[in-house]
Amino acid sequence: MLSEVMSMNELGFDNLSAAKTPVVVVIASSTGDGDPPDNAAATYVALKKSWPSDRLAGIHFTVLGLGDSNYTRFMHVPRAIKNRFLDLGATCFYPCIEADEVDGLEDKVDPWCESLYAPVQKALQGEKPQQQHQQAAADGVPAGTAVAGKANAPAANNIQHHQQGALAAGPSQAANGSLSSEQSNALFAAVMHEEASDEAGDKPQVHMELSGTSSVLSRPDSLLGEDSAKVTSKAPAKSASTLDSPAVVATAGRLVNGLAPHGVDLKGVPPLAPCRIMLKQQVPQSVLGVAKQREWQLPSNEQKAYRDPSGIYSAEAPFWARVSDARLMTADWSDRIVIHLELDITGSNMQYASGDAVGVLPQNSVLMVSGLLTRLGLDGDTVFEIQPASGDTSGHGLLHHIPWPCTLRHAFTNCTDLTSVPRKSLLRLLAEHCKDQDEQRTLLYFTSRAGREAYAEEITRGQPSLLDLLRRFPSCQPPIGALLDTLPPLAPRMYSLSCAPVNGKVPGACGPNRVQFALSVVEFATKYGTRHGVATTWLANLCRPWLSAEVRKGTATQPQVYVPVFLRRAVDFRPPASLATPLIMIGPGTGVAPFRGFLQQRLAHMQASGDTRPAEVVLYFGCRNPDEDYLYEQDWEDFAGAGVLQTLRVAFSRKQETKVYVQHLMREDARAIAQLIKAGAHVYVCGDGAQMAKDVHVTIAGILRDQLGLSDVDALAELQSLAKAGRYVRDIWS
Repeated sequence: MLSEVMSMNELGFDNLSAAKTPVVVVIASSTGDGDPPDNAAATYVALKKSWPSDRLAGIHFTVLGLGDSNYTRFMHVPRAIKNRFLDLGATCFYPCIEADEVDGLEDKVDPWCESLYAPVQKALQGEKPQQQHQQAAADGVPAGTAVAGKANAPAANNIQHHQQGALAAGPSQAANGSLSSEQSNALFAAVMHEEASDEAGDKPQVHMELSGTSSVLSRPDSLLGEDSAKVTSKAPAKSASTLDSPAVVATAGRLVNGLAPHGVDLKGVPPLAPCRIMLKQQVPQSVLGVAKQREWQLPSNEQKAYRDPSGIYSAEAPFWARVSDARLMTADWSDRIVIHLELDITGSNMQYASGDAVGVLPQNSVLMVSGLLTRLGLDGDTVFEIQPASGDTSGHGLLHHIPWPCTLRHAFTNCTDLTSVPRKSLLRLLAEHCKDQDEQRTLLYFTSRAGREAYAEEITRGQPSLLDLLRRFPSCQPPIGALLDTLPPLAPRMYSLSCAPVNGKVPGACGPNRVQFALSVVEFATKYGTRHGVATTWLANLCRPWLSAEVRKGTATQPQVYVPVFLRRAVDFRPPASLATPLIMIGPGTGVAPFRGFLQQRLAHMQASGDTRPAEVVLYFGCRNPDEDYLYEQDWEDFAGAGVLQTLRVAFSRKQETKVYVQHLMREDARAIAQLIKAGAHVYVCGDGAQMAKDVHVTIAGILRDQLGLSDVDALAELQSLAKAGRYVRDIWS
């Protein structure tokens, strides 16, 4: 069996056909509020265009969806892909499923992957699933599984009834008026399951484990048994022998002195992915000089001069915006650092609106990159080119995120992700190239089924960087080509704009040729030491001159500093066009930033129309102390004075002995909030999705239940209805 793994954009919609891609396994997620990932956006847009109903006829497909049900448009992209494939005549040969990060991905993903191989073989041999089996596969139900309930009834209803029963089992919670966060999110996700993608059609859906997307064809674990689960390629023979030893599960997945014990169960270790590239380090002197000169002058004059006539930029072709202002918004004695940053986009042709976000292409830490090069014994100034391992002369179809020819230092600094939670494919590569038997076994154990708990503890919660792993396992010496082929691209970071493109007598107005946003410098502890956020630390260092007293007083010259950016337009996260629509905005911390832009836009609208009696606007903001991190304090006071902000409620979590958060203030204002929602208010939530958004979500559901006389289920259904109507919109991050 031959297979290729690539992003949807690398494949391209034009290559989707029965002749070129007879079997397609899609793995997909959503970003933002139901947007396609950057490496799938172009193909996703093409897929949703108008095509003949047989455009994808003859293709056998399945979809594995990955998502987080804390987000309002949970699984929007995977569902849309699945429905669109069906609309265009493709055949679903294997159950499409959804894996929810809230419940843990592996419990669904692993069994799905393990059982994929045989159906793929049948699909490649041209065997068509029986009609009832195809429908079951498309609906995410294994063939032969009976669906409870009415004939043809969506399984979402069954899930909803199950969740209702679960809630009804706890009458004390209904009596005291509180839904737990877990119950609320579970039920809200079940209610949201009922909503099919409007763009993809209104056909009934069975969402027992629903649609997702995958593109990886690999041997199932059953083929990687004790005889075949040997380390391939160049691993030492003694390392291979450890995989042949009798399988004994380590007690509770525990390590001994940081290493997996002898005899641990290594079933489920994935096969080593073949390296797709070769590095060519003998490059002409002229190429070497050009590459180094380009990096030394980054951004080059050509990059600074690049303009897109339509103002559409991307991570691949960004606009290099000049830093025009920066200021510290937190007290200099605080351990929290929040910076207000302004960029000059004059001449870019970008046209932004309040609610949009700016994508920033960051750089990895200089110290981390230097440490990595030293650990690998590499010269960072080495210039390389890429060739396919297949022997073809051109490597331009590979590693699009690395602009070769370039130096190794540039590839590690600007192009590759060195700090996110290491994927199992990376651990598998590192294991392959460990000379020490114990180190190799430990890395392999992390990728096995039995090592799931160890992976969760040591990798997911431990959060080692690549350099941390290489220092922990000193015998590991991976080839640089395979490492670059395995490391994910360094992803852009998205920041919600804190401005609107308005001029005039509007607090904080910067006009259409500037964009502003707030960033909180990330710093956290791991077992390996203090970790600093990649993008926020890099931006903070760039802004350091503006934060000095000399620059702020105008006694020092501002340096010319540029940041590569592109614009991401909001879909639903925009203020309503009418001044007659009430607003409820909830944004603790830097989550309050986009609401500054909302109020700028609304005030400019008031001034232009002469309307002095707009509908009510309420803002809930939360911070630690009034003298520590009260972000944009003067602007809120000015908005209130201008009549555009009627109610400002600020929760100071550390001002008093008992911590107070925005949801506490919302409960105090329950009647007023319910009345505004009944009057047509739009509700916006922005900020931390790990906890705050869940708590606020539960609070709003409780307000609807108590103030409108609804049941728990009906309150959450009402929230879902508001979300579908664009009146409950969340811009959250984890």
